[in-house]
Amino acid sequence: MSKKPDLMKIFRNVLIVLTTLVVGLSLCHFLLTGMFVPQSIIEELKNPQQVLKVTSQGFVMEDGSIVRVKHISELPTDSEVLNAAIKNGIEVNGDGYIVGLINIHHWCGNDPVRYHLARVDLTSLILASGGKESSEIPGELLDSYLFNDQDIRMSEWGLNISDYHSIQRISGFIASVSER
Repeated sequence: MSKKPDLMKIFRNVLIVLTTLVVGLSLCHFLLTGMFVPQSIIEELKNPQQVLKVTSQGFVMEDGSIVRVKHISELPTDSEVLNAAIKNGIEVNGDGYIVGLINIHHWCGNDPVRYHLARVDLTSLILASGGKESSEIPGELLDSYLFNDQDIRMSEWGLNISDYHSIQRISGFIASVSER
């Protein structure tokens, strides 16, 4: 005589195994990152305007106008980083600064952030990626904030998180100089 398997016991055992697996993976993630589940940071532009083209003078907008970047005398026209930042459009703030969106690559396995779309000040991004600043910013002070021997690191996953933090420091410096 063969015994029929009890479907409720099988279902219960499968449920216990799956629950243990999910809890175990969440616990491992928590031990590595301090969070039970991966995090996403998604920032947005308030009134995005699409850019048709980048020229050395500024951004050519859909209506044909050219938007100049504050504190920048000449834009790099072939910058991979700049093109990535304006892909979703740009936002012109009330104080004349231009903001874009860029993917940030959190490359460390101990970082709980898996997806990060960040607002970035395009003046700082352009300065960090080799754009030419105007004389409104003291160059000798700015040099201490810019990268010495390295370029901005951009990969297929986005801008390197370390470079993003450096760009944020440049933004703070520019804001402090502009207030004077």
